[in-house]
Amino acid sequence: MSTKTSFKRIAAVAAVALTLGGFSAVSANAAPTADTLAVSSTAVTATSSVQSQVAVTQAFLAQASGDAGTVTAALISAPAGNIAVPSFETPTVSGYTDARATRASSAGASMTTTVSSGSYPAYVAATYNLDFTPVVAGTYIVKLIPTVNASATAYATAQTITYTVAAKPAISAAATTVYNNYAYNASISILGSYAAHSAATDAYSIACYDATALCAEIQVNQSNGSTTAALTAADASPITVTVSGPATVAVNGTSSGFVAGLATGLVAVETTAQVGTLGLTPYVDVWSNGTPGVATITISAGTTVLATKKVSFFHDAAKITPTVASPVLAIGANAAAITAVVSDASGFPVPNVHVYAVSDTAAAVSNSYTDCGLSSITGAVSCALTGVAAGTAKVTLTLNSSATGTSTVKTDALAVRTAGALASVKWSLDAATYTPGQLATLSVTLLDASGLSVAAGTYANVFTAAPTFSLAPATALTLASGSVTVAAGSSTGTTTYTFNAPISAGDLTIKATTGTGLATANQGAAVSLTASITGGAAVDAAQAAQDAANEATDAANAATDAANNAMDSADAATAAAQDAGDKADAALAAITDLATKVSDIATQVSALSALVSKIAAAVAKISAKVKA
Repeated sequence: MSTKTSFKRIAAVAAVALTLGGFSAVSANAAPTADTLAVSSTAVTATSSVQSQVAVTQAFLAQASGDAGTVTAALISAPAGNIAVPSFETPTVSGYTDARATRASSAGASMTTTVSSGSYPAYVAATYNLDFTPVVAGTYIVKLIPTVNASATAYATAQTITYTVAAKPAISAAATTVYNNYAYNASISILGSYAAHSAATDAYSIACYDATALCAEIQVNQSNGSTTAALTAADASPITVTVSGPATVAVNGTSSGFVAGLATGLVAVETTAQVGTLGLTPYVDVWSNGTPGVATITISAGTTVLATKKVSFFHDAAKITPTVASPVLAIGANAAAITAVVSDASGFPVPNVHVYAVSDTAAAVSNSYTDCGLSSITGAVSCALTGVAAGTAKVTLTLNSSATGTSTVKTDALAVRTAGALASVKWSLDAATYTPGQLATLSVTLLDASGLSVAAGTYANVFTAAPTFSLAPATALTLASGSVTVAAGSSTGTTTYTFNAPISAGDLTIKATTGTGLATANQGAAVSLTASITGGAAVDAAQAAQDAANEATDAANAATDAANNAMDSADAATAAAQDAGDKADAALAAITDLATKVSDIATQVSALSALVSKIAAAVAKISAKVKA
C-alpha cells in the first residue's frame, strides 16, 4: 500500500469519526428550550388552617424523548411555630395543553414536580396546583425554582409567591350551639342521640329529680360561624363551667369519649387531654347536691360566655294548684277547662307527672280519672272536661289514676257547670242618658233554657241583623251582625259592645229582631232600647247666651226705673220752684240748674232705652238660632 493510499484511508476514518462525534455531541447537548413558568397569583391572602391554591403553568419545547421540566417549591420564610410546607398536586386546574398529544406528568404531593415529554420535537405544557395550608398567622414566602433535564440551565424565571395569612375567626357565642339532654327522674341515656335538639326547641331550662345521680348533660358545639374558615378539632378551646345553686358539674364526653367517676365541683375546667379527645363537642354533666331549687350553669371558652342554662331540681310532687279556666262548659269536649301547676313541698315545679280529673256528677261532666297528660317542665298541666248535659258538678284533680290509688295529692273540689243550648237573649245599655258623642256600652247576655248563661263560643243568628239606630251614632256599634261571641272563661254569658252616642240631642231608640239561633218561642221578637241624648257643647252655649240676654234685660229694666224716679224728682222740683217764685234770684238760678240736670237725665234715659232695644233684638236672634 502506498503512502498516499494510507493517508486517504486515515482521512476517511477521521471524517467518519468526526461525523459520528458530531451526531453524538448534538444528541448529548439537546435539552428543552423556550421553557416558561407562570403562576396565577404572586400575592395570596389566606386564613390559617385553610388550604390556599395557586395555579402553576409550566411549558417548554422538547427536543428529545424524555425531555423534562422540573419545578421545586422552596419555603423561603415563615412565622415562628409554623410546621406547614407547600406541595404540588396532580393536574386539576386545566390539564395539559399540548395540541398534539396528552403528556404524562410526575407531579404529586411533594415540593417538586416534573413534566416530561414522550416524543420530540413537541411543545409540552401543563397546569397544576400548588397547595399550601399554613397553620400560623403571619407572612410566608414561597419560591418556585425551575430546572430542565435535572441539571441543564433553565430559561424560565423563578416565581415568588407571598402569602399573607390571617388568624382563623375565633369561637363565638352566637355561632356556638349548646343543647340540652335531660332526665326527669335521674335516669339518663349517656349514649343517647342529640339529633332531636335544636336552638329552637332547646331554649327551655332543664328539670331534674334532685337525687345525687347524674341529672343532665349539656352538649356544646363550638363554632366560629365561618363557612370558609370553620373551626376544626385542632382549634377547640377548653371550656370552663361554673355553677351557682344546688348542683355540681364536670366536663365529660359522650359515647366513646365518656368517662365514668369524674370528680365534680362548682367549677369544672376542661383539661388539655379532654380537649384533644373531645375536640369541638365537649359535654357538661350536671348532678344535684340533694336540695331542690334552681341552679345556673354558665359555660365559657376563655372570656367568651357560650351559654347559660337553668337547671331546676325538684322533690316528689306534693301539691296541685288549679285554676278553673272555663267555669261554664259546653256540651261535648272542653279543652283546657282546668289548668294546674304541680309542685313539690318547697313550691318548685314538678314536671313529668300524670294528673287525673274526676267528676262527682257524671250526668253533667263525665270525667272519671281522665288523664290530663304529663306536667311540663314548669309543672303546668291542662285538663279537658266533657260536658254531658245541663247541670253542675265538682271536679277534683289528683295524682291517682283510679279509685284505688294511694296518693294523697289532690285539689279541693272545683265547681263547674254544663250549660244548655242557647234559648234567649237579654240586652241593655249602661246608662239612660248620654251627652252627645259620649262612649256608650251595650251588653248582650245569652241564656240557656234555665235562664243561666251559656258556655263560651260563637252563636250565630242571635239577631236577624245588626241593630238599627233612630239617631245615627257618632261611631258604629261593633255588633256588626246578628252573631255574638262569648269570650273564653266567661261565667256570665255576657258580651259588651261599644259605640259613641249621636251628636244631636234627642231621644235614641235602638231596635233589633231576635233570630233563629234562639229557641223557637223566642225567635222573631222585636226588641228595643231607649236613651236620651241631652246637653252637649251646643246646648250649653245656647243656654249661656240666653242667660246673658236675661241679665241684659234686667239691667235695662233697672235703668228705666232709675229714669222714672229722676223724672218724679224733676216734677217735684218744678212745683217747688213755682211756689217760691217770689224768692230771691238765687233760688231761681237753683231751679234753672236743676232743670238742666233733669234734661241731661232725660237724654241718658233715651240712650238707655235705645240700648235696651238693641239687647232685645239680640236676644230674639239668639232664641231663634237655639230653636233652629
